[in-house]
Amino acid sequence: MTEPIRIVETLTVDGRRSRGRPKMTWDERIRQDLLDLHLFEDMVEDRTAWRRRIKVKDF
Repeated sequence: MTEPIRIVETLTVDGRRSRGRPKMTWDERIRQDLLDLHLFEDMVEDRTAWRRRIKVKDF
């Protein structure tokens, strides 16, 4: 069985895009979010550091 995350990566949507600048793809958005949070692939092994970076602070 294929994992849901892999299905989303190859998902195609029927229809036309609107005019103008192309929308950011799902993969590009994830990469941008990781850069914004200063997360890197080598941090995957250190779960405490990962959680510390993605923690949403209550205001």
